[in-house]
Amino acid sequence: MESSVSLNLNSKKLLKKYILFPTEAEKSIESLNYVELADFGNEFHFTQILSLNKLALQAIACIQNQSSEYIKEYFLSYTKLDLLIKSLITAEIWRQKVLPKILKHGKLHNENSYCLYLVLNNEVNIASLLESIIYHADAMETIGESAVDFCDWIYKGLCYLITVGSSDSMRNELFDTQTLETKESHTVQKETERHLTHIRFQLSIKSIALIRYLIDHSCTSEANVPSVLPLSVRRRILITHDIPLALCHLVELKPWFSIDENKEWHDSGEWRPRSESIHKLEGQVWLSIYTVLLYAISPQGSNYDLNQSHRKQAFMRLRPYLTDKIIESLPFLGEMRRVLEQMSISNNYMSVNQTNNYFKTASNSVADLCLIEVCPEYSDEMLATYKSKWDELGCQFMENITKSEAQMFIKKIAAEWADIFSTEMVENMIMKTELRSSPCCVVCGEAASKRCSRCRQEWYCRRQCQVEHWPKHKSACDVLQSKPSANCQQQIE
Repeated sequence: MESSVSLNLNSKKLLKKYILFPTEAEKSIESLNYVELADFGNEFHFTQILSLNKLALQAIACIQNQSSEYIKEYFLSYTKLDLLIKSLITAEIWRQKVLPKILKHGKLHNENSYCLYLVLNNEVNIASLLESIIYHADAMETIGESAVDFCDWIYKGLCYLITVGSSDSMRNELFDTQTLETKESHTVQKETERHLTHIRFQLSIKSIALIRYLIDHSCTSEANVPSVLPLSVRRRILITHDIPLALCHLVELKPWFSIDENKEWHDSGEWRPRSESIHKLEGQVWLSIYTVLLYAISPQGSNYDLNQSHRKQAFMRLRPYLTDKIIESLPFLGEMRRVLEQMSISNNYMSVNQTNNYFKTASNSVADLCLIEVCPEYSDEMLATYKSKWDELGCQFMENITKSEAQMFIKKIAAEWADIFSTEMVENMIMKTELRSSPCCVVCGEAASKRCSRCRQEWYCRRQCQVEHWPKHKSACDVLQSKPSANCQQQIE
């Protein structure tokens, strides 16, 4: 009796630690394959989406538990990081080119909303996986030239953040909980558009951490530490896109704060009351700018000229934000303030090392203008392949998800999804972290103590909110509740 009790306790501890056991994760990663745009919406596509979702959650769990990051190791062993980046670019192109065609036709029903949610959310899952993995230099080294496509994807996210930060209407749409969940958005089209806005902001927020990793591994100021990324990536960051200027704009706009600056964005995917400490995203931006600045004043950084007027002005605008309070929290910014002060009183700023190497590097700077630039391979190829076929792809997607076999398969996927999010570990990750201390009502955003008795997924603060939300939640609740029969499962398998 005692042995059976201890066995049950040990199994519960294992379930709390793992969403995917190492052997399951290895099998999932080994079986990952690229999904073409023409195959979006079929059974194979949704199977891949479910696998990526589990892998993303497990990668986060490994980091939070400070355990072995076997997800990263398996991705490196099976050389699947390039596949992740290609899948990320494909998901972005589908969101930008195909989804508008689907929404334009307006033939969406409640049964389609869950499929659209899965496809849109898959891009977030892939970005989360990459964020968990490429922090490590050995992972970054395996990316190779596909980092050019990845850099372009990140740059688009940063540009979207700047657009949000400079537009009060867009910020209100994101910050106001009532705008995100209103009774007016009962139609699938409006609900999808609302969700798309939220997804784009989540992806843009992830771009901040991802660009820091690219900068850390490509813009090194130490002569004896080579870059693990191709030189074309550094050129893409500093010359083609001039991403440091975008980062300077983000410091000024602070899109991670609400307009009244009473709320801030958290990793939990929601707005929470602002804390007194420096925001994590702001720290990431400052660290990226600091790394670029150190690189620019080093002998290796002669190709990034800080004396150009537009760059110098952008960096000079950062000085008012380098207060004693922020330097106390981020001490490395003290050196950055000193460099900026020297730049402000000098018409032609160069460090001592750059002055000594001026004649050696001047010719390199001129030659840098004549380099052949590596272009993004995946995005250009897909845009050329599917040019003028976006309507056809949209119709093919709708045909795939409306088949009777597809509906049965999606119900099975939904049941597995519900099982994943009903586990205690995932609930702790989402609900019980310090970022999200208590669940919030899906309608009004207030603290919630009740949830749907059927699917156990949506939270409400009172019955009135549940009744108001029911017309929109009913279709998803039915999908989560219904389990495919044994015959259906055999046919699917």
